[in-house]
Amino acid sequence: MRVVRLWFQAEEIFPLIRASLSGRYPGIKFVEYPTFGNTHGPQEAEIIATLPEKLRQYGCDAVISGVGG
Repeated sequence: MRVVRLWFQAEEIFPLIRASLSGRYPGIKFVEYPTFGNTHGPQEAEIIATLPEKLRQYGCDAVISGVGG
């Protein structure tokens, strides 16, 4: 399984999510947000438009787009 992390301001919570998912799914791989770009920045529309193809390109099975707020 491959999981994408799309948001970028989650330095406190993402390590906990990573540890929990890694314990539940041995061999899980994570694709970090720099691979896709800032989905909330100036190029948001372009990044979102190319997202489906990039998810296929990297073989992603799931996306974590944000937590809390």
